[in-house]
Amino acid sequence: MSGPRLQLDFDTAWHSYLNDPIALPADQRGDPHSVRAIPDLLAVADDVDAMLLDGFGVLNCGDSAVPGMTAMLQELAERGVSLLVVSNGATGQIQDAVKKYRDLGFDLSAPDILTSRDATREALAQHHRENPQWVWGVSPMGGRPLDDLPGHFVCLSEAGAWDLVDGFLLVTTLHWEDAHSTQLRRALARRPRPVWVANPDVTAPFIDHYSLEPGYVARCVAGIEWVETAWFGKPHPDVYALALSRLKLKLPALSRDRVLMVGDSPHTDILGARANGLKSCLTVDYGLLRGQDLRSRLAECGIWPDFVMSERGW
Repeated sequence: MSGPRLQLDFDTAWHSYLNDPIALPADQRGDPHSVRAIPDLLAVADDVDAMLLDGFGVLNCGDSAVPGMTAMLQELAERGVSLLVVSNGATGQIQDAVKKYRDLGFDLSAPDILTSRDATREALAQHHRENPQWVWGVSPMGGRPLDDLPGHFVCLSEAGAWDLVDGFLLVTTLHWEDAHSTQLRRALARRPRPVWVANPDVTAPFIDHYSLEPGYVARCVAGIEWVETAWFGKPHPDVYALALSRLKLKLPALSRDRVLMVGDSPHTDILGARANGLKSCLTVDYGLLRGQDLRSRLAECGIWPDFVMSERGW
């Protein structure tokens, strides 16, 4: 029986992000003097044709909708802004995501939601064609199905799985335990194998805590010699390519500088937007940086959004 979900304190999560090997050239990191404070997303509705919306910290905080966001999305849609949720939540299948957002009051259907699981699926399909006998060891899923993902999978909670599999796939940490992190490091030390990360997030913001996510686990083993890691989801380009392709089904002439990425994490949402030529908006009040000294934290990481949306101002 799995114990309570593992948690992180803010400083541990933040420093894990700061040590991330991903870096942008200085001329892509933005300028603190050009950051514009906005009261809500309606303030920039006329400046964009589409918005990519993170989940945790933007639409919801844990199991609660962020106040005002259901009405805001409805008004944005009425004003002609195309909306697409782009989340690093890879735990469930698309129908699970639809149910979650509908239960929170959002009028969203499957075409309105894209997750890092979708980006992972694309990569797994190609890998499976080239390596049809490959077996992945998957982080404990708590009975959640993997039938939408191509390939052969063994849950790492099964006896002997750590040494039998050809690589490791970190989909979720919902049932991850400290002992699993130890076992992963030992298994990789005995025999280095690829580690694929379906959720690059270090943490997700809940109302009263920060969860430990697959990106944190992967960063702890990424320095082991000869271990190759592959990441699917923000800030990496694959999920942005999928997002833009989906938007262009509705808006064929869409220009990247008319797309706004809205997120709560500088290291995933804002970094990814800047690396892919999109505008960016950092939400503060319910996400990763809630309660933090915003200017000093952004100066630490050196990643500046185009807009900051916060009741505290900028």
